[in-house]
Amino acid sequence: MLNHPSQTIDDIPIGQDVSSRYVCWIVGLMVFLLSLVFVGAMSISTSLNQWNLSGSNRLTIELPMHGATNPESVIQSAMEVLKKMPTVARAKLVDNQEILTLLQPWVGQVNLLEDLTLPALIDVDLKQNAPLNLDEMTAKLRVISPDVRVEEHSQWQQMLEKLRLSLEVMAYLFIGLIAATVFVTITLVTRSSLATHSSIIDVLRLVGANNQYIAQKFQRRAFWLAMKGGLWGVIFALPTILFLNWLSLRLGVSEALKPTLSFFLLIAILSLPFFVGCTSLIAARFSVLRTLARLG
Repeated sequence: MLNHPSQTIDDIPIGQDVSSRYVCWIVGLMVFLLSLVFVGAMSISTSLNQWNLSGSNRLTIELPMHGATNPESVIQSAMEVLKKMPTVARAKLVDNQEILTLLQPWVGQVNLLEDLTLPALIDVDLKQNAPLNLDEMTAKLRVISPDVRVEEHSQWQQMLEKLRLSLEVMAYLFIGLIAATVFVTITLVTRSSLATHSSIIDVLRLVGANNQYIAQKFQRRAFWLAMKGGLWGVIFALPTILFLNWLSLRLGVSEALKPTLSFFLLIAILSLPFFVGCTSLIAARFSVLRTLARLG
């Protein structure tokens, strides 16, 4: 028996199989969708992480000014109390115009609020790793203003952290779903091709072609088909991402929702064709070896 038969599986027209013609389209579409979802989820996750880090050591003090006979004195006294506390690194009074800007998305016409007595807001930056006694701070401030409110950012941080982790998990689950879809698609296409050319494969096995040799031919075909489809998916995805980024700037979309193509995301997207190619290779090899092993 010959180990290397003169007729190889390359003589079989597996490239002309009807089922294999759609592999590039299916893989390309999945890579295209995966690129958009991955960039969107990772961009929002990065923005949320930056918000989380920026607010990790901050407080907001709200001093109601309604009914205060001398608002400036109240604000000055509160600022002095905060600056004397060892855990406070910086205390800054928020300008009324900034408060109106913050309220504009909720109110619309901020000029309606100009005649109202707005509370004074003080942004407080805390020292790193410094112990904070929030009850003590609140008690000292209530001597100046009984209705003072001290708002920690930790509650928002926990919410943002959960949202960030959820987006990352969603992106990775989508990657797993794409990999599973590619695996199943290549498995079905490979089995169909094996069934179509079963008579020729039987002859090759009789003249000495082992299962490993036959599997190599099918897995190479599956690898390059998936690579080709993945490359087309990336080629269409990158301009689409740039267009969505430009469109978000035109529409004034929030920075957190804007799809941003960072260097890490670009490398991840460019590696997707190789990822789906390797997945297809494994699927084809597994399918061929399992089918031929059953045939004996």
